[in-house]
Amino acid sequence: MARAVSASQLEMALRHHERGEFEHAERFYAQALVSEPDNVQAMHSAGVLALQAARYELAGKRLQRAIELGVNLAGTHYMLGRAQKGAGKLDDAIASYQQAVALDPSLADVYISLAIALRQRSRLDEAEQACRRSLTLKPDSFEARLNLGNVLQAQSKLDAALLEYEQAERLRPDADELHYNFGKVLRALKRNEEAAERFQRAVLQNDKHLDAYYNLGNTLNDIKHHVEAVDCYQFLLNLLDNGVGRSTEATPREDLLRDAKAGMAAALIWCYRYEEALQLLREALQRSPESVPLLEHLLVVLPYRFMRNKEVQQAYEQYQKVIPLRGITSLLSRNCRAQPPAKLRIAYLSGDFRDHSVAFFL
Repeated sequence: MARAVSASQLEMALRHHERGEFEHAERFYAQALVSEPDNVQAMHSAGVLALQAARYELAGKRLQRAIELGVNLAGTHYMLGRAQKGAGKLDDAIASYQQAVALDPSLADVYISLAIALRQRSRLDEAEQACRRSLTLKPDSFEARLNLGNVLQAQSKLDAALLEYEQAERLRPDADELHYNFGKVLRALKRNEEAAERFQRAVLQNDKHLDAYYNLGNTLNDIKHHVEAVDCYQFLLNLLDNGVGRSTEATPREDLLRDAKAGMAAALIWCYRYEEALQLLREALQRSPESVPLLEHLLVVLPYRFMRNKEVQQAYEQYQKVIPLRGITSLLSRNCRAQPPAKLRIAYLSGDFRDHSVAFFL
């Protein structure tokens, strides 16, 4: 009787699944598995459903159990790898992808997933091999070209990465991730004008691409377009404050928020908007009191506003706590052969005293 019940429940689950009615399908799959816990089809299909619903832990358990029950298909190992990657189990995902291509070496897309996971584990030579294997199977694969470029970039093979991005652009010229990664390589090569153009194209294609906005702001600062940089950072901060967009670099939003505020403060300083920079830095340091970039920008702007003020001293003391003096031995700790003079005279020499930032900092 239990088998008859589970068959009926499974049939209902499959119908709802095909229609995209995931909640109803999940309920019937769960009932079928209660009636018959080792039903291979129910376990496998329920695992696929959980993966589609981004319930990665549950998907991994179900697909792993389906494999234990005898499902040894390349596609099942591939889906298990996707579930494991989604659950943050990167090494397990790599093993599942490798098992999938061992069962069916013709799966070009699995090699791409394998390459991405290997790159995230810094196994770059293996990642490159996986990308090239995918391209052997599917030479017109945009994803394979893009990811090969990303791997070559991580290997610091920047010119080779550019060649791959150029070929990827011919396949899909409007991809935001392509222009974003293109920009990163150009910036690493100090071709900042071209890099800025690529980051702009990335945000035009995807106006919620957080990393592209951040890198665009940094690049605009580099080429001294500080007013535009302020606007770019402000747009990014608005996205972050409103919980919009995602970081493709897996950077925590809090870290990106802090770094964006540091970049915006630098741009404001270059625009001589010291009061705005100071307010931004104070607010940011309340959340990230040990951020070196924030503290360094604060030390830049404070002397322009608060000469001989206690806040300057406090900022230096906080900076010294975060970045203690290293590799400096006190003269007093040295054994001097000759008797030191009673009074030590120190001279400061600079061509930048009077009304100059060096004098302010001093």
